[in-house]
Amino acid sequence: MGAGQARDCNAEAFVSKLLSAAEPKLPEFNAQCLANTVWALAALRHHDDGFIGSVARQALLSKLEARAVSQSSSSLFPAWGTMIDAAFYNSIGSQLLSCQDLGLQEVCNAFHGLAMAGLHPPWASELLMDRLPALMLPIGSSKQMDTLLGQAFRYMLMLEARGLLSSGCLNSHAYHQMRERCCLAWIDAKGIPIMSRRHREVFEVVRQLPGCSGAVCEQQTVDGLFSMDIGVELLSSPVKNIVRLAIEVDGPSHFMSNRPDMATGETRLRNYLLEARGWRVVSLRVGTHAPWAKLVDFESREAFLKELIGKVVDVVEES
Repeated sequence: MGAGQARDCNAEAFVSKLLSAAEPKLPEFNAQCLANTVWALAALRHHDDGFIGSVARQALLSKLEARAVSQSSSSLFPAWGTMIDAAFYNSIGSQLLSCQDLGLQEVCNAFHGLAMAGLHPPWASELLMDRLPALMLPIGSSKQMDTLLGQAFRYMLMLEARGLLSSGCLNSHAYHQMRERCCLAWIDAKGIPIMSRRHREVFEVVRQLPGCSGAVCEQQTVDGLFSMDIGVELLSSPVKNIVRLAIEVDGPSHFMSNRPDMATGETRLRNYLLEARGWRVVSLRVGTHAPWAKLVDFESREAFLKELIGKVVDVVEES
Protein backbone atom coordinates (compact mmCIF):
# COMPACT_ATOMS: atom_id res chain seq x y z
CA MET A 1 0.00 0.00 0.00
CA GLY A 2 1.38 3.41 -1.00
CA ALA A 3 1.74 6.37 1.35
CA GLY A 4 -1.23 8.13 -0.29
CA GLN A 5 -3.46 5.11 0.18
CA ALA A 6 -2.36 4.75 3.79
CA ARG A 7 -3.24 8.40 4.49
CA ASP A 8 -6.65 7.93 2.82
CA CYS A 9 -7.37 4.81 4.89
CA ASN A 10 -6.33 6.54 8.12
CA ALA A 11 -8.58 9.51 7.35
CA GLU A 12 -11.57 7.28 6.57
CA ALA A 13 -10.98 5.26 9.73
CA PHE A 14 -10.92 8.49 11.75
CA VAL A 15 -14.20 9.69 10.21
CA SER A 16 -15.84 6.32 10.88
CA LYS A 17 -14.78 6.41 14.54
CA LEU A 18 -15.99 9.99 14.85
CA LEU A 19 -19.43 9.03 13.49
CA SER A 20 -19.65 6.04 15.84
CA ALA A 21 -19.01 8.35 18.77
CA ALA A 22 -21.43 11.01 17.52
CA GLU A 23 -24.41 8.78 16.69
CA PRO A 24 -25.58 8.16 20.30
CA LYS A 25 -25.38 11.92 20.93
CA LEU A 26 -27.56 12.96 17.97
CA PRO A 27 -30.58 13.69 20.24
CA GLU A 28 -28.46 16.45 21.79
CA PHE A 29 -27.80 18.11 18.40
CA ASN A 30 -29.82 21.20 17.56
CA ALA A 31 -31.13 21.93 14.07
CA GLN A 32 -28.02 23.74 12.89
CA CYS A 33 -25.66 21.07 14.23
CA LEU A 34 -27.57 18.32 12.40
CA ALA A 35 -27.53 20.29 9.15
CA ASN A 36 -23.82 21.09 9.57
CA THR A 37 -22.99 17.44 10.25
CA VAL A 38 -24.74 16.24 7.10
CA TRP A 39 -23.19 18.99 5.02
CA ALA A 40 -19.71 18.08 6.30
CA LEU A 41 -20.21 14.44 5.33
CA ALA A 42 -21.42 15.49 1.89
CA ALA A 43 -18.31 17.64 1.44
CA LEU A 44 -16.11 14.73 2.56
CA ARG A 45 -18.03 12.38 0.23
CA HIS A 46 -18.17 9.86 3.05
CA HIS A 47 -20.81 7.14 2.58
CA ASP A 48 -22.54 5.86 5.70
CA ASP A 49 -26.21 4.98 5.22
CA GLY A 50 -26.64 3.97 8.85
CA PHE A 51 -25.45 7.28 10.28
CA ILE A 52 -27.26 9.46 7.77
CA GLY A 53 -30.43 7.46 8.37
CA SER A 54 -30.08 8.22 12.08
CA VAL A 55 -29.68 11.91 11.28
CA ALA A 56 -32.83 11.82 9.14
CA ARG A 57 -34.83 10.16 11.92
CA GLN A 58 -33.54 12.66 14.47
CA ALA A 59 -34.42 15.53 12.15
CA LEU A 60 -38.03 14.34 12.10
CA LEU A 61 -38.21 13.60 15.81
CA SER A 62 -36.87 16.99 16.78
CA LYS A 63 -39.16 18.83 14.33
CA LEU A 64 -36.36 20.91 12.89
CA GLU A 65 -37.07 24.43 11.81
CA ALA A 66 -37.75 24.62 8.07
CA ARG A 67 -34.49 26.34 7.11
CA ALA A 68 -32.37 23.69 8.78
CA VAL A 69 -34.51 20.96 7.22
CA SER A 70 -33.95 22.50 3.81
CA GLN A 71 -30.21 22.67 4.39
CA SER A 72 -30.20 19.04 5.51
CA SER A 73 -32.39 17.83 2.67
CA SER A 74 -30.10 19.27 0.03
CA SER A 75 -27.10 17.75 1.82
CA LEU A 76 -28.55 14.27 2.19
CA PHE A 77 -28.54 13.37 -1.48
CA PRO A 78 -25.87 15.25 -3.48
CA ALA A 79 -23.16 13.04 -1.99
CA TRP A 80 -25.28 9.89 -1.79
CA GLY A 81 -26.62 8.43 -5.00
CA THR A 82 -29.06 6.24 -3.12
CA MET A 83 -32.26 7.46 -1.52
CA ILE A 84 -32.71 6.95 2.20
CA ASP A 85 -36.49 6.92 2.22
CA ALA A 86 -39.07 8.84 0.22
CA ALA A 87 -41.03 9.15 3.46
CA PHE A 88 -38.35 11.51 4.79
CA TYR A 89 -39.09 14.12 2.16
CA ASN A 90 -42.83 13.60 2.50
CA SER A 91 -42.56 14.20 6.25
CA ILE A 92 -40.57 17.41 6.01
CA GLY A 93 -42.76 18.86 3.25
CA SER A 94 -45.38 20.28 5.59
CA GLN A 95 -42.63 21.87 7.69
CA LEU A 96 -41.17 23.58 4.66
CA LEU A 97 -44.54 24.85 3.46
CA SER A 98 -45.42 26.16 6.92
CA CYS A 99 -42.46 28.53 6.82
CA GLN A 100 -43.75 31.67 5.07
CA ASP A 101 -40.37 33.38 4.82
CA LEU A 102 -38.45 30.66 3.01
CA GLY A 103 -35.80 32.26 0.84
CA LEU A 104 -34.59 31.37 -2.64
CA GLN A 105 -31.64 29.44 -1.23
CA GLU A 106 -33.81 27.23 0.98
CA VAL A 107 -36.25 26.45 -1.85
CA CYS A 108 -33.51 25.70 -4.38
CA ASN A 109 -31.65 23.59 -1.80
CA ALA A 110 -34.75 21.44 -1.53
CA PHE A 111 -34.95 21.16 -5.33
CA HIS A 112 -31.29 20.16 -5.43
CA GLY A 113 -31.87 17.34 -2.96
CA LEU A 114 -35.02 16.17 -4.75
CA ALA A 115 -33.22 16.16 -8.10
CA MET A 116 -30.52 13.89 -6.71
CA ALA A 117 -33.17 11.54 -5.34
CA GLY A 118 -35.33 11.63 -8.48
CA LEU A 119 -38.39 12.59 -6.43
CA HIS A 120 -41.33 14.96 -6.86
CA PRO A 121 -43.54 14.70 -3.75
CA PRO A 122 -46.87 16.60 -3.87
CA TRP A 123 -45.64 19.45 -1.68
CA ALA A 124 -42.81 20.21 -4.11
CA SER A 125 -45.38 21.36 -6.70
CA GLU A 126 -46.34 24.25 -4.43
CA LEU A 127 -42.70 25.21 -3.98
CA LEU A 128 -42.15 25.03 -7.74
CA MET A 129 -45.26 26.77 -9.03
CA ASP A 130 -46.08 29.22 -6.19
CA ARG A 131 -43.00 29.97 -4.08
CA LEU A 132 -40.26 29.94 -6.72
CA PRO A 133 -41.83 32.48 -9.14
CA ALA A 134 -42.37 34.95 -6.29
CA LEU A 135 -38.78 34.52 -5.09
CA MET A 136 -37.45 35.20 -8.60
CA LEU A 137 -38.74 38.77 -8.37
CA PRO A 138 -37.53 41.42 -8.84
CA ILE A 139 -35.87 40.62 -12.14
CA GLY A 140 -32.14 40.67 -11.65
CA SER A 141 -29.09 38.47 -11.76
CA SER A 142 -26.04 37.61 -9.72
CA LYS A 143 -23.64 34.69 -9.67
CA GLN A 144 -25.28 33.21 -6.59
CA MET A 145 -28.80 33.66 -7.98
CA ASP A 146 -27.77 32.06 -11.30
CA THR A 147 -26.37 29.07 -9.39
CA LEU A 148 -29.57 28.64 -7.36
CA LEU A 149 -31.90 29.00 -10.33
CA GLY A 150 -29.64 26.59 -12.21
CA GLN A 151 -30.35 24.02 -9.49
CA ALA A 152 -34.07 24.60 -9.96
CA PHE A 153 -33.68 24.22 -13.72
CA ARG A 154 -31.99 20.83 -13.45
CA TYR A 155 -34.84 19.77 -11.17
CA MET A 156 -37.30 20.78 -13.90
CA LEU A 157 -35.30 18.80 -16.48
CA MET A 158 -35.34 15.74 -14.22
CA LEU A 159 -39.12 16.06 -13.75
CA GLU A 160 -39.71 16.43 -17.49
CA ALA A 161 -37.49 13.45 -18.35
CA ARG A 162 -39.23 11.23 -15.78
CA GLY A 163 -42.71 12.42 -16.78
CA LEU A 164 -43.46 13.67 -13.25
CA LEU A 165 -45.08 16.98 -14.23
CA SER A 166 -48.76 17.22 -15.00
CA SER A 167 -49.84 18.25 -18.50
CA GLY A 168 -51.51 21.30 -16.99
CA CYS A 169 -48.21 22.43 -15.49
CA LEU A 170 -46.21 21.68 -18.64
CA ASN A 171 -48.63 23.61 -20.83
CA SER A 172 -48.96 26.63 -18.57
CA HIS A 173 -47.55 30.00 -19.56
CA ALA A 174 -46.28 30.56 -16.00
CA TYR A 175 -44.21 27.38 -16.08
CA HIS A 176 -42.63 28.23 -19.43
CA GLN A 177 -41.74 31.74 -18.28
CA MET A 178 -40.13 30.40 -15.14
CA ARG A 179 -38.35 27.63 -17.04
CA GLU A 180 -36.92 30.08 -19.56
CA ARG A 181 -35.48 32.30 -16.84
CA CYS A 182 -34.00 29.34 -14.97
CA CYS A 183 -32.57 28.00 -18.23
CA LEU A 184 -30.74 31.27 -18.90
CA ALA A 185 -29.42 31.24 -15.33
CA TRP A 186 -28.14 27.68 -15.79
CA ILE A 187 -26.33 28.61 -19.01
CA ASP A 188 -24.72 31.62 -17.33
CA ALA A 189 -23.75 29.65 -14.22
CA LYS A 190 -22.20 26.58 -15.81
CA GLY A 191 -19.42 28.56 -17.47
CA ILE A 192 -16.85 27.33 -19.96
CA PRO A 193 -15.53 23.76 -19.48
CA ILE A 194 -11.84 23.47 -18.65
CA MET A 195 -9.94 20.58 -20.19
CA SER A 196 -7.50 18.94 -17.78
CA ARG A 197 -4.23 17.26 -18.68
CA ARG A 198 -5.77 13.86 -17.98
CA HIS A 199 -8.74 14.76 -20.17
CA ARG A 200 -6.40 15.53 -23.11
CA GLU A 201 -4.48 12.34 -22.44
CA VAL A 202 -7.65 10.23 -22.66
CA PHE A 203 -8.87 12.07 -25.76
CA GLU A 204 -5.65 11.29 -27.62
CA VAL A 205 -6.19 7.59 -26.95
CA VAL A 206 -9.92 7.60 -27.77
CA ARG A 207 -9.54 9.08 -31.23
CA GLN A 208 -7.13 6.28 -32.18
CA LEU A 209 -9.70 3.59 -31.41
CA PRO A 210 -11.56 1.93 -34.32
CA GLY A 211 -14.52 4.08 -35.37
CA CYS A 212 -13.61 6.89 -32.95
CA SER A 213 -11.62 9.22 -35.23
CA GLY A 214 -14.55 11.66 -35.12
CA ALA A 215 -14.45 11.98 -31.33
CA VAL A 216 -15.15 15.52 -30.11
CA CYS A 217 -13.83 17.15 -26.95
CA GLU A 218 -16.48 18.98 -24.91
CA GLN A 219 -19.26 17.69 -27.16
CA GLN A 220 -22.46 19.69 -26.66
CA THR A 221 -25.88 18.12 -26.41
CA VAL A 222 -28.28 19.19 -29.17
CA ASP A 223 -30.14 21.55 -26.84
CA GLY A 224 -26.85 23.17 -25.77
CA LEU A 225 -27.58 22.65 -22.08
CA PHE A 226 -24.81 20.18 -21.30
CA SER A 227 -21.39 19.20 -22.53
CA MET A 228 -19.55 15.93 -22.05
CA ASP A 229 -15.79 15.46 -21.80
CA ILE A 230 -15.61 13.40 -25.00
CA GLY A 231 -18.45 12.61 -27.40
CA VAL A 232 -18.25 9.68 -29.83
CA GLU A 233 -20.77 8.35 -32.32
CA LEU A 234 -20.23 4.67 -33.18
CA LEU A 235 -21.95 2.43 -35.67
CA SER A 236 -22.92 -0.71 -33.79
CA SER A 237 -23.22 -4.14 -35.32
CA PRO A 238 -25.05 -6.16 -36.47
CA VAL A 239 -28.05 -3.82 -36.46
CA LYS A 240 -26.02 -0.80 -37.67
CA ASN A 241 -27.52 1.65 -35.22
CA ILE A 242 -25.66 4.77 -34.18
CA VAL A 243 -24.60 4.60 -30.53
CA ARG A 244 -23.77 7.96 -28.97
CA LEU A 245 -21.22 7.66 -26.18
CA ALA A 246 -20.42 10.35 -23.62
CA ILE A 247 -17.00 9.50 -22.20
CA GLU A 248 -16.59 11.26 -18.88
CA VAL A 249 -13.09 11.51 -17.40
CA ASP A 250 -14.08 11.26 -13.74
CA GLY A 251 -11.61 12.11 -10.99
CA PRO A 252 -12.02 11.27 -7.28
CA SER A 253 -14.55 14.07 -6.66
CA HIS A 254 -17.10 12.12 -8.71
CA PHE A 255 -17.06 9.17 -6.28
CA MET A 256 -17.48 8.50 -2.58
CA SER A 257 -14.19 8.86 -0.72
CA ASN A 258 -14.71 5.61 1.22
CA ARG A 259 -16.55 3.87 -1.64
CA PRO A 260 -14.55 4.69 -4.80
CA ASP A 261 -16.82 2.45 -6.87
CA MET A 262 -19.92 4.46 -5.91
CA ALA A 263 -20.71 7.64 -7.87
CA THR A 264 -21.96 10.71 -6.02
CA GLY A 265 -25.53 11.88 -6.45
CA GLU A 266 -24.31 14.85 -8.49
CA THR A 267 -22.50 12.52 -10.89
CA ARG A 268 -25.53 10.25 -11.20
CA LEU A 269 -27.76 13.20 -11.99
CA ARG A 270 -25.30 14.34 -14.67
CA ASN A 271 -25.34 10.85 -16.18
CA TYR A 272 -29.14 10.69 -16.08
CA LEU A 273 -29.58 14.05 -17.82
CA LEU A 274 -27.05 13.10 -20.52
CA GLU A 275 -28.72 9.74 -21.11
CA ALA A 276 -32.12 11.44 -21.30
CA ARG A 277 -30.62 13.29 -24.29
CA GLY A 278 -29.61 10.11 -26.08
CA TRP A 279 -26.02 9.71 -24.84
CA ARG A 280 -24.83 6.54 -23.10
CA VAL A 281 -22.34 7.51 -20.42
CA VAL A 282 -18.97 5.79 -20.14
CA SER A 283 -17.39 6.79 -16.82
CA LEU A 284 -13.61 6.47 -16.85
CA ARG A 285 -12.17 6.69 -13.33
CA VAL A 286 -8.81 8.46 -13.40
CA GLY A 287 -7.99 8.97 -9.72
CA THR A 288 -4.57 8.21 -8.27
CA HIS A 289 -5.62 4.69 -7.26
CA ALA A 290 -7.86 3.96 -10.27
CA PRO A 291 -6.86 1.26 -12.80
CA TRP A 292 -6.16 3.94 -15.44
CA ALA A 293 -3.34 5.41 -13.33
CA LYS A 294 -1.50 2.07 -13.48
CA LEU A 295 -1.44 1.98 -17.28
CA VAL A 296 1.92 3.39 -18.33
CA ASP A 297 1.94 3.05 -22.13
CA PHE A 298 -0.34 3.95 -25.03
CA GLU A 299 -1.07 0.33 -25.98
CA SER A 300 -2.32 -0.67 -22.54
CA ARG A 301 -4.51 2.44 -22.29
CA GLU A 302 -5.91 1.81 -25.76
CA ALA A 303 -6.79 -1.80 -24.85
CA PHE A 304 -8.39 -0.67 -21.57
CA LEU A 305 -10.61 1.95 -23.24
CA LYS A 306 -11.54 -0.40 -26.07
CA GLU A 307 -12.78 -2.96 -23.54
CA LEU A 308 -14.61 -0.34 -21.44
CA ILE A 309 -16.40 1.13 -24.46
CA GLY A 310 -17.12 -2.32 -25.85
CA LYS A 311 -18.99 -3.32 -22.67
CA VAL A 312 -21.28 -0.29 -22.93
CA VAL A 313 -21.94 -0.88 -26.64
CA ASP A 314 -22.74 -4.55 -25.91
CA VAL A 315 -25.33 -3.49 -23.32
CA VAL A 316 -26.93 -1.09 -25.83
CA GLU A 317 -27.11 -3.79 -28.50
CA GLU A 318 -28.63 -6.31 -26.10
CA SER A 319 -31.32 -3.83 -25.07
